[in-house]
Amino acid sequence: MRITILVMVLCFSLTSLVSSKEIHAIKDFPIGIRQHGMGNAGVALADDESALFYNPAGLGLKNPTFQGGSGIYQWDRYIYSVESQFSALAYQFPQLHNVGIGAYYRQYPESSMTEMIVTSNGMITTGKTYRFNQYSFAFGTGITLYSTEHFAHCIGTGLMVYTENEIDSYFRSSHSKFDINVGYLVCFAKRLQFGLQMVFNDYLKSGFKNDNSAYGSEPGFIAISTGLGYKDVFRSGDNDLLRVAAEISYSNYGPPLKFGAEAQLFNSCAFRIGEQGDIFSIGTGIALFNHFECNFYWPSNNEDTYYPKSLGFSIRFCRILAWSKDDWQWWKHKE
Repeated sequence: MRITILVMVLCFSLTSLVSSKEIHAIKDFPIGIRQHGMGNAGVALADDESALFYNPAGLGLKNPTFQGGSGIYQWDRYIYSVESQFSALAYQFPQLHNVGIGAYYRQYPESSMTEMIVTSNGMITTGKTYRFNQYSFAFGTGITLYSTEHFAHCIGTGLMVYTENEIDSYFRSSHSKFDINVGYLVCFAKRLQFGLQMVFNDYLKSGFKNDNSAYGSEPGFIAISTGLGYKDVFRSGDNDLLRVAAEISYSNYGPPLKFGAEAQLFNSCAFRIGEQGDIFSIGTGIALFNHFECNFYWPSNNEDTYYPKSLGFSIRFCRILAWSKDDWQWWKHKE
């Protein structure tokens, strides 16, 4: 226990000391509608398919929603009117010491940009129009290293690939970024959780002409996030009246401090709030039959008034291969 507390203190210190210059090259489009509603604080409470993005160690922490398989579909519009679609799958093997695996794919719509050329007489004309398409995918795994009734250590890792293609009749360039995502998660008394995530980023730029020769490269960096989360449930008899969860996390990129909280009534209706930097977000969700979830979020940026506000929703199916008659009473307590 003393060693674990010492590791937590060292992780928070390391996060504040290591700086990241290329903050735009990682997590520029976070995933997870539940996490969006909680200010993108998901390093410690990584307990759905987005764990592969926030902390892959969450794939290995015992989670009934992963057993039997789970999947999610998400649509969201980010601050700069960028619409995207996201799909993910996760599966956990309880017979293999809670080994979990996950994968996701995210597709962005095709975008375009037109050159603006200033002539010698000061006139502005349009030049070529360039088209872009973007996508990302990832896969990873998590495992419980050691666990007792009130204590668990988990680690996980994943590979995330981001690609942007510039399409033109004369020239094609490709920008790819490969992130190695490593996570650690420790759970105390099934309530308090500490998470650490380290992303080793390799941001590569390459252009291809007729001779297929590549040029240009940019060095990578290390991004570190730490988070402390708490979750609890209040019961009346066999009924789960209220579930609460909250997390505060710190990172060395983007808005450094993130906070989120969630309250869920009768395992059914969830309400969320979160804040990161100058962005305050709220979210809601509904869960039915231990198998179905639908979540929404609406962030608000206090400084950005030109672009439309963000919004998003997701549909999730849990325990796909693990149905039981108790699912008709999903508000009852289950271990």
